[in-house]
Amino acid sequence: MACLGLLPWASAQSDSQDDPWADRRNVMIFGSPQHLVNNGLRLDIEFPLNADRTRWLVVAPQYYSLFRQVDNTFFFRELPGESLAGFGLEVFQKHFSRGKAPEGAYFAYGLYSQRIVSQFNAWSWESELLDGREIFVYRNSDETQTNTRLGATAFVGFQLEILEHLFVDLYTGVGVRYAFVDVTNDVEPFVYNQNNWDYGYSGTSLIGGFRLGVYF
Repeated sequence: MACLGLLPWASAQSDSQDDPWADRRNVMIFGSPQHLVNNGLRLDIEFPLNADRTRWLVVAPQYYSLFRQVDNTFFFRELPGESLAGFGLEVFQKHFSRGKAPEGAYFAYGLYSQRIVSQFNAWSWESELLDGREIFVYRNSDETQTNTRLGATAFVGFQLEILEHLFVDLYTGVGVRYAFVDVTNDVEPFVYNQNNWDYGYSGTSLIGGFRLGVYF
C-alpha cells in the first residue's frame, strides 16, 4: 500500500524531469524592436491555455509618441503637426505544432486596434458672434485629428530558445486594416497613409519581423 501511495509522486517527478519548463511560471514577455522605427513601444505578454503549452493567449499593448521638439520625421517625412500620441492593442492565439516547450513552428491569428491623436495648426472657417450676428472668420487655429484603425492578422512563425530563458521569434504573415479619421472644425485631415505601417493605412499588407523575449 505504501508503494501504491508513492506512485502519483513518482509519476509527477518523472513528468518534471521530462519537462524542463515544468518549474517555470509559464509567462513569456516579448519585445518587438522594429516598432521603434514607427515611434512605438510594444510588449507581448503570453500565457499558456492548456497543460502541454500548445496554445497560448497573447496580449500586446502598444504606445506611440512623437513630438516636433524631439523628432519630426517618420520614415523620412515631415510630421504635419506639433505632437502625436496614441495606443494600440492586439490580442491573438498561438498554436505550436508540439507541446511542453514553447519552441518550434506555430501559426497565430487575432484582432488589432489602434487609436492615434495628433495636434496641428490649420486654417479653417470658424463661427463667432458679432453684435448679435453670427459671422465666419478664416483663421489659423489648433486642431486635433484622431485616427482609429481596426483589423485582423494571421501569421506563421518559428520560436527558439537561444539562451536559458531567452527566446527569439521570427514571423511572417498577412494583415487587414481599416482606418477612419475624425478631425475638428472640418479641416482637411492629414492622411497617414505613406506605407502599410502608417497610422492611417487601410488595406491588406504583408507583415513580418522578429521578437526577443524571456520565459519566467
